[in-house]
Amino acid sequence: MNKTRFGLSENIEGALAYVFGIISGLVFLIAENDNRFIRFHSLQSIMFFVCIAVLNIVVSVIFFVPFFGFFEFIVRGFIALASFIAYITLIILAYCGKVVKIPFIGELAWKLSF
Repeated sequence: MNKTRFGLSENIEGALAYVFGIISGLVFLIAENDNRFIRFHSLQSIMFFVCIAVLNIVVSVIFFVPFFGFFEFIVRGFIALASFIAYITLIILAYCGKVVKIPFIGELAWKLSF
């Protein structure tokens, strides 16, 4: 693995890009101009967490009616569980040096990482 601007190996920085969500994604995106692996994981991290935020806003709008409060609880629980599993999986796979593209946003992150 290649060394980076922070003196860490690229797989560690790729994993750290996910740890603090959008903030760590932005830090590594700005700091690492030349490393495509880190730029990809940084961009994918940013897009992943933005999509989760947008999805939560959409759920709030859809379930605005008080009668559907229980369904909102179930949907939000599913979103939280799926997001957490994806979050941990992305950190582990980035640490292993793999480039795993999340459907839709992963391909966009790959194209933008040049």
